Amino acid sequence: MDRNILKKTAEYMRANHMAGPGDTVAAAFSGGNDSLAMALLLKELSAEMGFSLVLFHVNHHIRGAAADADAAWAEEFGRQMDIPVRVFDVEPLAYAKEHTGVSVEEAARILRYRAMAEGVAELETQKDASEKGRRPAPGADFQSHVVLAVAHHLEDEAETVLFRLARGTGPAGIDALKPVTVLKNLQGITLIRPVLPLTRAELESVVEESPYAAREDATNEDDDIARNRIRHRVLPELSAVNSGAAAHIAAFAEKTGALYGFLEEETRRVPGLFEREEGGGASLVRAALNRLPAVQKECAVRLWLQENAIPMRDIGEAQIEAVIESAAADKGPGKRTDLSGGYWAVTDYTYVFLQKRETSADYETRNAYQASGTQNQPGPGELLRIPLSALTPEKALTCDIPGGTISFTLLTGESAQAIVSQEIPQKNYTKYFDYDTINSDFLCLRTRCGGDRIAFSAGQVKPLRRYFIDEKIPAGERDSCLLLADGSDILWVIGHRIGADYRVCGRTERVLAVSCAGALY
Repeated sequence: MDRNILKKTAEYMRANHMAGPGDTVAAAFSGGNDSLAMALLLKELSAEMGFSLVLFHVNHHIRGAAADADAAWAEEFGRQMDIPVRVFDVEPLAYAKEHTGVSVEEAARILRYRAMAEGVAELETQKDASEKGRRPAPGADFQSHVVLAVAHHLEDEAETVLFRLARGTGPAGIDALKPVTVLKNLQGITLIRPVLPLTRAELESVVEESPYAAREDATNEDDDIARNRIRHRVLPELSAVNSGAAAHIAAFAEKTGALYGFLEEETRRVPGLFEREEGGGASLVRAALNRLPAVQKECAVRLWLQENAIPMRDIGEAQIEAVIESAAADKGPGKRTDLSGGYWAVTDYTYVFLQKRETSADYETRNAYQASGTQNQPGPGELLRIPLSALTPEKALTCDIPGGTISFTLLTGESAQAIVSQEIPQKNYTKYFDYDTINSDFLCLRTRCGGDRIAFSAGQVKPLRRYFIDEKIPAGERDSCLLLADGSDILWVIGHRIGADYRVCGRTERVLAVSCAGALY
């Protein structure tokens, strides 16, 4: 084995604190050239650096018998090299079929990392159990870990940058591959890239000097896959222009990442940009956002999405720009931008906030529930449904519910006008509503759900979520707060305010009086 390549890898691993004595390195091992070279290098370095080595092979079952043969070969390689091998079986074809918009390639990546993360977690558990009660050696100042190693190399980094540029990324997406990354979305495991500074040619030379031949994956030659076209066509042409093209692209990515990191820190310091909420998450303050220069606005929106744990992988520049545009000073409230993870970014007069989007499953369940003929029966999260057809003028309809009773009385004629013509008494337990402004066939007494909103003045609506925050209703009480609702529009937050659009006014002809009694209020 080329000692210079071995030394280069060891120095890179030490400089980035990838693995040390007592650690376990679980190497992703497909059997292809890159992962085979990495396994050979790590095996050689394991004794010198004091870590143990395990190989993780994932069988995607996409290539049938060929995939099974690769798994068998990986196990045989491990036996010959005296390296433990763990084989995982995943089904990306089924996953892609069940998840609309997810390609088979993406499904394979998701399931591959998910399986290996579980493998790392199991090794961590075994390591904790075996080390329990053991005292560290005198002077030892480290805790042993299990890390996941992948065989990304210099050209991989260049290909990733070009791929992201082609898809329309901005400065945030140019950031270089990191030597060490904590995968927060995968149980917080640590991922290392020990061969990142090596070229593909250097890795090929490691394999050529060994007694092993890399396994060939036919999908790597398929130019219908975007990354393969960049690998086989674009990067070779750039390398013909300058032999150091891949290294230069990687260096550019590292510098751009450093500059964007500086911009992020400056943006975090902008006063009043985020309004953080109890229990986590934040809203984006429109006025503060609009005072920023264009490049910092993009950074602010990204930070806001990260603050709310929105997965950034599927957030494109167009979505970022749409959020910025919706928050512009000359834009009114109500604009919604479709985000990944089942959320909308919604603007009101003051903020941009997140709103959970109704899923197709929610929609189908609701339609099926209504089609069943039981639409007047309480649904999930509802205490009571009151069909408007059940209300008789001047006769109260009283319902028992946990904690008390609630009564509905439809007032017409002189009884209604008596309410309209006088100042409405400010009784906490009775509220009056303009009956003819109700849009649904029934009213619901329920707790909150996604999309709820309340009018706080004529024509000005805010999300119920924002109302709770502005009124400083404790986070622990919001999910149990009872609401009288007309679909997603709130007539009355029981114990608090009523929706302005339902207030009695001079044009009101029929009045709905609602009274609460007992511990309900």
